[in-house]
Parts: sequence; C-alpha cells; structure tokens
Amino acid sequence: MEVLLAHSTGEQIPEEIFGTSLQEIITVPLDLPPADVNMHYIGNLKYLGFFCAAIIIVVAIGCAHWAFKHRNLRIVRASQPFFLIMIAIGTIIIATSMIPMSFDDEGEVLLTEKSFTVSCMSQVWLLSVGFTTVFSALYSKTWRINKIFHNPNKFTRIKVTILDTMGPFAAMMTCNVITLVAFSAFAPLSFVRKNHAGTDDWNRVISTYGTCQSTSGTWGGEVLYNLILLAINLSALLVANFQAYQARSIQSEFSESQYIGIVMASMLQAFILAFPILLLV
Repeated sequence: MEVLLAHSTGEQIPEEIFGTSLQEIITVPLDLPPADVNMHYIGNLKYLGFFCAAIIIVVAIGCAHWAFKHRNLRIVRASQPFFLIMIAIGTIIIATSMIPMSFDDEGEVLLTEKSFTVSCMSQVWLLSVGFTTVFSALYSKTWRINKIFHNPNKFTRIKVTILDTMGPFAAMMTCNVITLVAFSAFAPLSFVRKNHAGTDDWNRVISTYGTCQSTSGTWGGEVLYNLILLAINLSALLVANFQAYQARSIQSEFSESQYIGIVMASMLQAFILAFPILLLV
C-alpha cells in the first residue's frame, strides 16, 4: 500500500518493500458484528453462596445455644463453654463474608463506587476478625490447659480465669484492627473490571473479569497490608500449633488437645495454601 501511494504521488519508492495482504485489508467489514464479550459474572451462583452462608450461620447459632443451655454439664464445663460460644461467633462472622463476595457489576446499577469499596473491604474485615475470634478461642483453650497441667510446682494450686486467657485475643484483635483501619484509610480496595488476554479477529476484547483491587498510589498498596496481616496471623498460628503440640499428652477428659491440634494443623495448612491464592486472584 505504501508503494502504491508513493508511486501515485511521485515520491521515491523505498528500496525495501514488505508484502501486505491487501485482501485481508479490503475484506474488513465496515459494519462490524456485535462483540461477544464474556463478562464472567457471578450470576445465580451468588444464591448458592447465600444458601451456604445461611446454613453455616444457623448451625453455629444452634451450637452456641446448645453450649449455653448445657453450660453446667460436666463435659461442657470441661470444654469451657465460653470459648465454645466464641468459636461459634467467629464462625458466623466468617460465614457472613460470603455475602459481600457475591456482589459484582452485573445489573447492580444502584451500587455506587463507594458501595463497591465497602463491599470489597468488608470481605477483608470479616475474614480477619472472624479468623481471629475462632483462632483465639482455640489458642486460649489450649494455653489454659497447658498453664494448669504443666505447672512446674505440682503442689501449688493454680487458677486460670477466662480473663487471664483473653490476652492473646486482645493482642491479635488489636494488631488486626490497626492494620485493617490503615488498609481502609490509605489503600482501600475497590471493584475493578480487567481484560483477559486475547482478542477477536478485529482486535476487540472477548473476555473480562471483576476483582477487588486497590487503586491507591500510596506506598506498598494492598500488597503491603496483606503481608502485614499474613505475618500477624501466621505467626500467631505457628505459636498456637506449638501450644497444641505441648498439650498432646493431656487426658482428653480435661481438654480436647488432640482434636484442637488437628484443627490447628488444618488451619495452618489452609492458611499457607489459601493466602497466596487470594493474592493472585
């Protein structure tokens, strides 16, 4: 095409000539067909999320009610009903995170940009607070038993109250809340839509996906705060696994150390596997 133009205008024809598929150029229709873009909306799957969240919440409320109602039974007292109820509350908080996860921009004309930011940040808040609540209850149960049974002076009576075991919960919750407040203030997440790689024959986007991402230009952004949350919770989880290992030989009549140890190990495995996936997705 350049050679034909140069010849028609009398300009010098370049020495190097590259072939051009003239047929492909002239066969591009003037009226392109509508673009078929896969938006990857959540669609009706959100109702499955609502259903699963409702089941978890109802079961957790039922377990908490049962623990409170039978709190004076010997086996329930040995399992420390306060921490059982605390675990149920944390489970409810985690389950509610499924609700904001179900929102995207499919027909959500009433949701403003601020609403999407609240939806994205609430996922992080609910997961962090819920995990801290459940984890602290499991950790405190194990620490309390270790404090009593691993007392170096076997002939000294030791009493560990619920208030004494709330230290780990308060410390973890404080660190998480401070990080989350800074996260929300300086690098809040917002719903954005991105293009997948690949285009159609006319170089148009054929696939997109929605995700929560920080649009702030502050130092570190969302990666920094995610790493801080990871360091706080992973460090505490490692200490809790050590506590569960120390309590492995205590009689099951006085503590559920074996089962708590299994839960702690499962949480550690899930945490190590899930957190990198969340960062990538």
